[in-house]
Amino acid sequence: MVGVPNSKGCALCLKRSVKCDEGLPSCWQCRKGGRKCPGYAREMKFVDEGPRMRRLTKKMRPVKLTGEAPTIGSPGRKKALIKNKIMGNGANFFATERQDSTAMVHPPSASLEREQLLACFVSDMFPLGASGVQTSFFGSWLWHIPPRLGCSLVFDYAALSLALAYFARTSRDQVSFQRAEMSYNMSLKALAAAVSDESRHFDTDVLGATMLLGNYEKFFGRGHGWIKHAGGTAKLMQARGASRCYESAFDYSMFLACRGSIISEALILKKPCFLEAEDWRKIPPGLIEFPLLPQSPKLHHEFFAHLALVPGIMSRVDDVEMGGNSDCASQIDRLLVLSKAQALRKDFRDWHEEYIGSEDGLRKPFLSKVSPTESDGLFDSIYIYYDVASATMIATYYAYFILINREVNRLVADTIHPKENLDLAQKICQSIKYCSEAGQCGITTMRIVLPIVIPELSGIYLQWAETWLQRISTPIDHI
Repeated sequence: MVGVPNSKGCALCLKRSVKCDEGLPSCWQCRKGGRKCPGYAREMKFVDEGPRMRRLTKKMRPVKLTGEAPTIGSPGRKKALIKNKIMGNGANFFATERQDSTAMVHPPSASLEREQLLACFVSDMFPLGASGVQTSFFGSWLWHIPPRLGCSLVFDYAALSLALAYFARTSRDQVSFQRAEMSYNMSLKALAAAVSDESRHFDTDVLGATMLLGNYEKFFGRGHGWIKHAGGTAKLMQARGASRCYESAFDYSMFLACRGSIISEALILKKPCFLEAEDWRKIPPGLIEFPLLPQSPKLHHEFFAHLALVPGIMSRVDDVEMGGNSDCASQIDRLLVLSKAQALRKDFRDWHEEYIGSEDGLRKPFLSKVSPTESDGLFDSIYIYYDVASATMIATYYAYFILINREVNRLVADTIHPKENLDLAQKICQSIKYCSEAGQCGITTMRIVLPIVIPELSGIYLQWAETWLQRISTPIDHI
């Protein structure tokens, strides 16, 4: 769990005991006084509640209630409620005494227990004390969530549905997953009400809940339900404007965490992504510090800036192709789009060279020999990566580079030799084993990049990739 000090403001304003507006990159008091603002980093105490909560979960789950229900206030009633709080069978986690399937009820009042449940989920997925901390924008945002519980109904339900689904998967307990689904459905109702309320629909918690529900679908759902939530996140984020990302560390970390889903949604729908606009590209990297955030924020910022341009190029190539090749205006448009695609291709390649050269070259993946049984008999070697973040970013780079090559070839045939895309596709295939064993971030990355790779493959390679995609896409309700 995260212990965040209650005091707000930059370190200098706190020391001077003056009111701070928490502006970014510098607060108003420091700008007025011509002083360098020290920022808003706080010394936070991270307490891993995971071991204690797992022990508690093991003791409490799952019990089968038989006979008559205990009366309210009796020792039996209290014990049954406690046993069902986290992993138990039986009563609805959010049930009131008289259950009504249509009523919108608040989560339990025990905010500490909710925070501990979320903290256990977060520390399990993204442990801070591990020898190799998994760098993750999503993980760093998740660590800010437990202290926010209890302030918003829609946010509480969304956060708890994600945590409960995680524990349902780890315990392989179908009843627990049904409880997670119930929380998810309650959150959908609360979100619909919040979005329809003009005084609330741009609130931080509404955007946060939309993101959480999207990740619920991405991690534990069926099919492509996450795309709708990603679209909702994109619309809310765009309507709020880039300036809202400077309001707090939570808002900034939320922007960092949702960029990938927003770009993926635009890519799937073949529409330009609003993150390619100048005001979004100007949001500087490294505004906050957190243990899970990368040590080289500039390279990560450039990575997402390059990704955000790809959907727009694909959309504009479609427009050029639909316009035909006859008139002069169409030819000019074609050359302009081609110029942008080629420039992006060069910038992205330069980024890749710089990225794999960082950390003294340790981020460059290397091939490792494996036995036929370990590689399903298709490849005799697989790629090993420096860490999960490197694997997800480099695999994504390979996939998006394939997309850029395709668009260049659509504009001018045979500009890019097909072998280049095939080589990149093989590199992704040889990265599947590492990513599939690298936690949810690695699996989610492969769910996105494998469909891009598949058109480049044929024969046994195509069958192999499709089998892998089906394997990593199996929904949780098949446990």
